[in-house]
Amino acid sequence: MSERQLCVAVLGAGNIGCWVGGHLAASEVAEVNFIHRESTTGSALAAAVLKDGLRLVGCDDGGTRVLRFSNGCRHRFTSDAKSALADRDVIFVAVKRQHNATVAALLSAYAKPSATIVLLQNGIGAAAEMREMLAASGAGGGAVVDCMVASNVVGAEAGSGVITCP
Repeated sequence: MSERQLCVAVLGAGNIGCWVGGHLAASEVAEVNFIHRESTTGSALAAAVLKDGLRLVGCDDGGTRVLRFSNGCRHRFTSDAKSALADRDVIFVAVKRQHNATVAALLSAYAKPSATIVLLQNGIGAAAEMREMLAASGAGGGAVVDCMVASNVVGAEAGSGVITCP
């Protein structure tokens, strides 16, 4: 009997979200759904990633990892939050904190109640704030935790699909 793989979503597939989710996907410890916003920047990044893959440069070993999204790939890069959040065990939130009310609404509507929410955001108190918003909407039940990315992560070129950790 095979073990079920961890199902993860990254809500906010920008530099930080792609870096964290990309490493999870490349290491094959999780099936990852990357959720980007429908904006000029988000759409340009999605187009580049879907065409040429997500490139993580400056990995621990000094190398580059490339994650390709194609037919048959178990990872997804999408703007469809409803389908991308539905069955996820862990959801990484990598959006600016001022968008947390919108994030809480998406999580309340589409995430399973037992999902663990990991906030990759600046500032003190983000987890408490998110727990309050989820409780107010009648959702939640899973853990909500703060997390920190302890390195500088940048997009090599806007819309290129190349994320660098110098």
